Amino acid sequence: MMKFVLGTAATAAFLTLAVPAFAECDAQQERVVGQAIADAVKADAEGISGPVRKAVVDLDRCEGGSTHFDTQFKVKAALADGKVVWVEGHARGVNDTVESIHYRHASTELTELTRGTALASR
Repeated sequence: MMKFVLGTAATAAFLTLAVPAFAECDAQQERVVGQAIADAVKADAEGISGPVRKAVVDLDRCEGGSTHFDTQFKVKAALADGKVVWVEGHARGVNDTVESIHYRHASTELTELTRGTALASR
C-alpha cells in the first residue's frame, strides 16, 4: 500500500514539473502582453485598412509563467478615417513576443475590409 502512495506522489510531482505552470498574469506582465498584442494586431490591420491611430487592448484572460503567456483578448482600434473596429482572439507568446495569434470574431466594419484578403491567424 505504501508503494502505491509513493508512486502516485512521484507521478504527480513529475506531471507538475513536465507541464509549464501558468498563473494569472501580474500587472507588469499584462502591460507587456497587451503591448505585444496591440503591436501584432496593428501590423496585421494596417496592411488591410491603412493607418491605425489608436489601439486599446482588453485582456479577457491572461495566464502567464515566468516568461510565457496565453491570453484571450479584444482589441478596439480607431482607423485613420475615424471608424472604430474591433477584433477578438487568442494569443500565445514568450516575454514581449507574440508567437501565435488567432482571430475569432471581428466587427462588421473590419470584416468588410478583410473580405478577399489574407488577414488570418498566424
